[in-house]
Amino acid sequence: NRLAQLELNFEVGLECAQSIAFALSESQCQSLTYLNLDGCNLGEEGFVGIATALRAYPQLRELHLENDNIGLMGCIALGDSMR
Repeated sequence: NRLAQLELNFEVGLECAQSIAFALSESQCQSLTYLNLDGCNLGEEGFVGIATALRAYPQLRELHLENDNIGLMGCIALGDSMR
């Protein structure tokens, strides 16, 4: 799998956010270095799953989350995934 960049610029909602998290956790795309989810309105619950999946992506260099309403729990999950 050679995916280096993924950019989604539309509102996805909870169910789609959970699907993104599942795809990220299953694909183990080691070439992914850029993920832009600006404006997807992932929500706190949706982003927690994505943040957890991102633990498998230490090579990720850019993550964009503007206007995603990830909330406190999303921030905590992101922090945990960066350890």
